[in-house]
Amino acid sequence: MPFLSARKNILKFSLNFKKHSQKYGEGQEKKIFLSLSLVLYNPSRAHLKETLKTLAQALKEFPAENLCFLIIDNSPNRHSIHKTITWQNIPTEIITGLGNLGFGKAHNLILKQNRLGQFHLILNPDIWIEKEAIQKGIQYLLEHPEIGLCAPATLNANNKLSHLGRDFPDLFSLGLRGFAPPFLRNFFGKYLAKYRLGHHIPTLQNNKIIRNVPCLSGSFLLMRGEIFKKLNGFDPKFFLYFEDFDFSLRAQKITCTAILPQMRIRHFGGNASQKGNKHIFYFIQSAFQFYQKHGWQFYKR
Repeated sequence: MPFLSARKNILKFSLNFKKHSQKYGEGQEKKIFLSLSLVLYNPSRAHLKETLKTLAQALKEFPAENLCFLIIDNSPNRHSIHKTITWQNIPTEIITGLGNLGFGKAHNLILKQNRLGQFHLILNPDIWIEKEAIQKGIQYLLEHPEIGLCAPATLNANNKLSHLGRDFPDLFSLGLRGFAPPFLRNFFGKYLAKYRLGHHIPTLQNNKIIRNVPCLSGSFLLMRGEIFKKLNGFDPKFFLYFEDFDFSLRAQKITCTAILPQMRIRHFGGNASQKGNKHIFYFIQSAFQFYQKHGWQFYKR
């Protein structure tokens, strides 16, 4: 019975949540169990509404006093977007007026504001979140102390499980994915499948965890707050693109990572080459910084 199973999962999570959040928040000042940060830059209003709507449903079982939601708006035109952001009983702070800080530097404000929770979720404004995704992700982290950072499985148009994890990026794969015509991408399909770690997809579809994928997407990252703090968040030198890959590689030096089939989203974004010359420039600039930091790889053997 799917309904009874869902109720059982919620009850199990609630008991665990109560136990851990009480232990974490004892004393006069209640501490944050789950913090969330969302960075905006002229987002699609339709996608943002869907993100906020599904996020609100996913947070329904969390006591509001144990949450902190930080929205950093890098957009030059902010007022119309703020009408989209309506919340009930969820402590939300919107930071504006700092200019376009870039993706990583804006997310790092959660550290400067001293609002980081025991668990922290980084998310994009262009995702759909399954109702129990956040509960299941935190439940997994509570049960597996060796895991410090996890990413979700993604649902494609046919409701099949996939993922946004990647192997260490080589220049040839990046060039093919970003700039090659479709026939050339098809010709090198098997090569690109290695970069996209396509061999892991059956693992997810069999409801099994994938551990220690080299690079995870920053569109949805759930982690222990202490991991984000130890790494000082994202490297602010990356204005846009590759800050998530850099973060994943640094995280794996101090903890284990995982992609969870039970934590599911849809992602509507991606593909810098289709977003104009400015995004192509940011992509190339960040790729250069990434390789300077982590070493150059031109081709996978």
